[in-house]
Amino acid sequence: MAKHNHGRPDPLQVQVAVKIKAPPNTKIHPKVLQQILDRMANGESLPESVTVRGIFWRNPNRRGELSYWRYHEGADLSAAPTSAPLESGPRESLQRAYESLGNALRSATITF
Repeated sequence: MAKHNHGRPDPLQVQVAVKIKAPPNTKIHPKVLQQILDRMANGESLPESVTVRGIFWRNPNRRGELSYWRYHEGADLSAAPTSAPLESGPRESLQRAYESLGNALRSATITF
């Protein structure tokens, strides 16, 4: 069980790996990526040119296995972050990950 954090939110890191079919050397604008995240968070369908390879999330301030990266069923683990270990098995479906991480996806800061 996590220790009391005295009213502060438990930090959450989310990494979304997507594959976008586009001509070579095309630069994808961060606004386009934000639109993709917004659609995911709202349960809307994605364009045919976009494939979600995986959604990975963790609580970095937790200790031990509680700080490991979590992921959904069917995630492409070759796209997983390497900053911390992965949990031994998937947590939930991709749809459930959209639902439970929706607020985090809506308020996300796009970084590369």
